[in-house]
Amino acid sequence: MKGLTVEQISADRVTFLAQQYWSPDTKETHLPYDPQVISDIYASEVRATDFSTRRIVVLELSQYLENYVWPNYSEDARPAHLMSVVILVNEKFRERVPAWDSFVKHPGPFVGFLRHLMKACLDESDKFTQKEQTHMIVFLNHLYNSIETDLIRDGISHTVSYNILECLSDGQLQNVLKEFLIGPKH
Repeated sequence: MKGLTVEQISADRVTFLAQQYWSPDTKETHLPYDPQVISDIYASEVRATDFSTRRIVVLELSQYLENYVWPNYSEDARPAHLMSVVILVNEKFRERVPAWDSFVKHPGPFVGFLRHLMKACLDESDKFTQKEQTHMIVFLNHLYNSIETDLIRDGISHTVSYNILECLSDGQLQNVLKEFLIGPKH
């Protein structure tokens, strides 16, 4: 993917929306939160572009997740809101930038988000496309690989059984136990 120029970003529709709704530079003049904005952005910038990395990068650069999507999340959020969180966190991992800072800063909706995500992953209707389901699985992979973050560990610990440790080889088990300062298995 060829890099975006400052001119391209400045002239982008997302930048205009950011100035209206979530950019820190225009905080004093923001329009009130509107869930339809998230649905419309998801439909036009993500789904309609077949999950274009370029469009997702523009959303990420505008601090959309940090300043609009996550602070306004609730468990009864629309599927587009859930998927916006998923897509933007996956993009942060792709870019190798800290992905969980917004969640740690604003942890309130996290448990509800996880519940919503788990229900969505188990949904057998056609509500989510195969591509969206794939993005949710990638997100779950990132989530379970981020157990070192207290918020993540607390949120997902009830979904993992300690009995899984029995499946590890002795060497792997000793490494895990050392890492978490637990006594050796007897």
